[in-house]
Amino acid sequence: MVSRWFKQDKSKEYQKVEPKSDRVNRKTSGFQIPKYKLKIETNVPADVFIDEMYKGTTPLTVEVIKGKHVIRLRRKRFKTIEKVIDVRRDETLNFNLELPKYGLLWSYKTGLWVRSVAISSDGKYVVAGSDDKKVYFFDKSGKLLWSYDTGDWVRSVAISSDGEYVVVGTGYILYVGGIVYFFDRSGKLLWSYRTADEVESVAISSDGEYVVAGSKDYKVYFFDRSGKLLWSYRTADEV
Repeated sequence: MVSRWFKQDKSKEYQKVEPKSDRVNRKTSGFQIPKYKLKIETNVPADVFIDEMYKGTTPLTVEVIKGKHVIRLRRKRFKTIEKVIDVRRDETLNFNLELPKYGLLWSYKTGLWVRSVAISSDGKYVVAGSDDKKVYFFDKSGKLLWSYDTGDWVRSVAISSDGEYVVVGTGYILYVGGIVYFFDRSGKLLWSYRTADEVESVAISSDGEYVVAGSKDYKVYFFDRSGKLLWSYRTADEV
């Protein structure tokens, strides 16, 4: 708004410029970008990054402004999830993190070559036999639960489907035959049986009730879970 006034002689005109109304300013200064609650849940705890900023670990609820955001979920040994979302309201997001289809989850160094490995059908337990004379028993995370020194090369190993029992075949170094070993899951030796030569192969029934072993002494041996030899059979060659 402009106001005019004059001196009495009207020789000079003065102008006064009044400030503009602040009604618009008051209106715009009170405007806020809407924020919404975003609840993020995952099947396993995972670190949450939103627009490259770390927000915490799931389950997590955060406030974000309206619009598009990049969400990244990370957990060690799992595949990273990255997704662009357009937030327009309060939301709950559920994600399933998966293990990679291929990739090394863990490793363990033994004293010498590993000749045989086996895994329980549910994937919870792993057994390995090495030329360092030892049997190694792991859980699926790679933690060594127990080991046993057989005193000879471990030629073959097997595990029952539920991981309750482990059978091991040894031989070669001592030149005095081979031995079949039978352990429970805790690593306790339940029984052993000596053969005339190396035990090249072993197997166990899914319920752990029966054990079969093949030896370079040309024989197949069949045992029950208690270690009783039910029968043996002489073949035409090494087993």
